[in-house]
Amino acid sequence: MFLSFLRKIKRTSIVSVMVFVCLPFAVYSEDYAETGGRFLLQTAGARVLAIGEAYTAVADDIYALYYNPGGLAKVKRGELNAQYRKGLVDTYYGFLGITVPTEHSTLGASFFTFQGGEIEINELDGTSETLKAEEDYVVSLGIGYYLDSVPGKLGFGVAVKVISSKLVEEYEAYALAMDIGGYYDTAVKGLSIGFVFQNIGTKINYLEHADPLHFTSRLGIAYKLDMGMQNHLWTSLDIISEDKVNVGMEFAIKQVVFFRAGYKHGYDLESFTCGVGFSVGMLRIDYALGLMGTLGENHLISITFRDS
Repeated sequence: MFLSFLRKIKRTSIVSVMVFVCLPFAVYSEDYAETGGRFLLQTAGARVLAIGEAYTAVADDIYALYYNPGGLAKVKRGELNAQYRKGLVDTYYGFLGITVPTEHSTLGASFFTFQGGEIEINELDGTSETLKAEEDYVVSLGIGYYLDSVPGKLGFGVAVKVISSKLVEEYEAYALAMDIGGYYDTAVKGLSIGFVFQNIGTKINYLEHADPLHFTSRLGIAYKLDMGMQNHLWTSLDIISEDKVNVGMEFAIKQVVFFRAGYKHGYDLESFTCGVGFSVGMLRIDYALGLMGTLGENHLISITFRDS
């Protein structure tokens, strides 16, 4: 019955509904001032970082699973991606993801980890020991489905996340969460709209202290200008909860070399981003640089293998 209803909706109605539903959430933040699982806000993907994380309406590769599972429906080739990012002092982040396309949908799975370095604990008896300060893991499974019966291209997706966190090798916490997202390629060639609600789930509970996960909503719009000769120019904008706005662009030359730039407004440290990418055969390598104010620079490299 739901699919029959969607088939009857006009193209303009779909766009209006998306905007009406998502925009109020894009400025919602007060109730989530004290939240847990802040590691869920970490960037995944050098390409995404390079365009300022203005990715909700772009979402067309493995990182759709992380940012907008509805965009998984756009992924028509199998992808395997790995990344590593050195954080402050001895912290680091890691990501491993895979997509498997089917006829009308695409499945995705990923593994994300944050390692918070080591901490020295001094005991009252004068002894000390070195422990891992924090270990966080997130396993995600998602699907993006393309509704070919609806005028234009309309996709929806959901990702389910199992979250594990441990502090000083002793205090453990677990949580379950899900992301719900979608995209719509409008009647205007190259213009797309996307939305996502992230981290809808249980509280993360250390001993008797429980905090809600950090809910995030995103509303995005993107325009892809096809310049011919396998060249294109992406421009994108995301409105994000907590009064954040991301903008970005990507210029592709022959689908081999990619130049990217972005800006993140409303963040404590992050601002300008940029990066480059190279795609040869089944291999794509992306590099991104993000400015972190007084904390210096954020460097990220991603490697993606794709079906031919």
